[in-house]
Amino acid sequence: MVRRLPVALLRSLFLLALALVTTPAAAQVHGPAVPPPATRATGARSRGATNGSATTINNAGTIVRTQGTGLATLDKAVVSNSGTASAVVVQTGTLRLSNQAGAAETGGGVGTYTAQAGATLDISGGTYNIGGTLGGAGTLSVSGATLTHTGTYTGTGVLAVSAGTANWNTGSAMSPGAIVLSGGTSNFNAAAVSTGSLTVTSATLSGTGTLTLSAGGSGSWSSSTLTGAGRLVIGAGASFTTAGTGNQTLNGGRVIDNFGTMTLPGPQTVFTSNTTVNNKAGGVFT
Repeated sequence: MVRRLPVALLRSLFLLALALVTTPAAAQVHGPAVPPPATRATGARSRGATNGSATTINNAGTIVRTQGTGLATLDKAVVSNSGTASAVVVQTGTLRLSNQAGAAETGGGVGTYTAQAGATLDISGGTYNIGGTLGGAGTLSVSGATLTHTGTYTGTGVLAVSAGTANWNTGSAMSPGAIVLSGGTSNFNAAAVSTGSLTVTSATLSGTGTLTLSAGGSGSWSSSTLTGAGRLVIGAGASFTTAGTGNQTLNGGRVIDNFGTMTLPGPQTVFTSNTTVNNKAGGVFT
């Protein structure tokens, strides 16, 4: 009697084999809507997931997620774009790369990594060195990986870091619509980074570059550290407020130039060391 393998397993094996081929053909990643973690079974993975030993996907073509609104994962698999025309594109839902991959497992390369509006590209594990373009109007997320980006950042949506380390060493200006740091360490070393919304919660913001909260923008920080020799500029009409009840830390040579409103309402304690705060003309420090 011949036993048939489950359709879902056959589909996963097929997608993995397709992704490993380095021809220009596009490999599509599909994933159905996945219930929230509290309601789905432990260890559940959407179709298109790769489990087991570490896998390297050398991509000279296009990997694209086109269907589903939930989470699709490539577990313990790292993606490396191997040509300037290569691309990883998320059109819908969330595509999570390298969940559970170790630091010694490296990916990245050149080409483009894009999250379209309403979609999320999440790099969750491994070490990614990306010299290509990060872009799109969706969310570009780091949730446990070590990411170093030395290419061009054209993303206009959300830049999010919840765990791991993100080194933004881009050679040109960055202007994400919002920066949300909820964990890990984010080193902004690009010459110029600007955003209209900055949220720092239980995270470390560091680096040597200048990060500007644009005129009229809003930001907050809670239980976090602002450090490194870089500069935080609060634009005219912008507001930057401490939130929550945890303590804050300013150190490491960080400079803050306040042209807007910087508020420390309490009851937090701000620990400072080797920090300069310049309350500029028109600025309010309260």
